[in-house]
Amino acid sequence: MPRTLKTTLKIWTKKIPKLMGVQAQGSAYFYDAVQNNEDVVLKHKIKSQTCADSISCDLPRDRLKGLRAVKKTGGDFIVVSDAEIKNAMLISARQDGFFLEPAAAAAYAGFKKAVFSLGKNETVVTLATGTGLKDINTARMALNEASDATK
Repeated sequence: MPRTLKTTLKIWTKKIPKLMGVQAQGSAYFYDAVQNNEDVVLKHKIKSQTCADSISCDLPRDRLKGLRAVKKTGGDFIVVSDAEIKNAMLISARQDGFFLEPAAAAAYAGFKKAVFSLGKNETVVTLATGTGLKDINTARMALNEASDATK
């Protein structure tokens, strides 16, 4: 885990939180590696395809650091589909007033998926750093798909 994150977390909390890596189903390098007990140093690149282009990655740049940060905190990886990402974009806009780009919406979709496995008194922070203005086309697609589903 980067030193700056450790330092910041020590100011906000008494212990390092459990990190959950949320990956798009079409770009689930870490999730697949953990599920299949693969060595991320030896694992070959994948063919990544997802609407969340900001988290679409054939071969994560610093695989060891990413995996180590999640495992060291007792966290895990979760995968969400493009449909779940688009739905999270719509829900966050309608209910919370946040217009998220797909990668940011993936974090929200992962939270919604994992919420039932959380303890009753756990505190959760979801980072959503990208505005929907970065990817208007996927937002339009999500709206069109939602509109078609209600017809």
